[in-house]
Amino acid sequence: MKDGNDEELLWREVLQRLTAIEMNTKGLDDVAKKANEAYALANTNKDDIAELKSDQKTNRAWLMGILATVIGYVIMNYILK
Repeated sequence: MKDGNDEELLWREVLQRLTAIEMNTKGLDDVAKKANEAYALANTNKDDIAELKSDQKTNRAWLMGILATVIGYVIMNYILK
């Protein structure tokens, strides 16, 4: 009878450990989903940041062009007259 009890105790221990593993890994699907969403958002943000930097360079070029035009106008009309 002792062998039967030992086997039953072993199976109970296996079931208890499996239950513990299931409880510990219960939320992994939600975590994986949130991680995928965060990764997608990070990639979108990376693209948006690159676009903003490009726009900033374009705006700086426009500003320099306008500033050069204003300085040229001031020199031509007020200093050289």
